[in-house]
Amino acid sequence: MKLDLSDVTPTFGFHGLSNMWRYVDDDKMVKLIELVEPYVLRTPHFIILILSYSMQCKFAVVEQLYGRMRKHISFDDAARRTLRLETASR
Repeated sequence: MKLDLSDVTPTFGFHGLSNMWRYVDDDKMVKLIELVEPYVLRTPHFIILILSYSMQCKFAVVEQLYGRMRKHISFDDAARRTLRLETASR
């Protein structure tokens, strides 16, 4: 069986939500995050994304992403998930 690949487009290739800040404008990122399913907001990749914006001092974006996350996750749960990242990186 031969596959017709003429309609295949190249993949984006940023390898994870936590790296999207490198390729997507801040305003577009905020709009995109509004469209994702709530489970995405519970992933380590999303927390790393927020931390990446924080390290760049892009606090307006941090506020919006964190606010979206908090609509679906309690403060305690968000803190636990962040601390798990910290202890896993040691």
